[in-house]
Amino acid sequence: MGGSSRSAWRKVRNMPSASLELRRRPAWPLVRAHFAWRGVDWGRRWKIFGRPIIQRHCGRRIALGNGLTLRS
Repeated sequence: MGGSSRSAWRKVRNMPSASLELRRRPAWPLVRAHFAWRGVDWGRRWKIFGRPIIQRHCGRRIALGNGLTLRS
């Protein structure tokens, strides 16, 4: 199996089920508001499954990069 084929298979294997995706998308506004309330900027290509617990010490900053996947 070539490198490209392996990479494509890995992406397919790591994809969430369609039903999980349908439940996740309507929750985005709530999750994004939760992140904003906690002072965390929303990155590009984020995938959030569930509602993460965010704890930030007063006066500190949380910086997360693009392409983040969180499962809680």
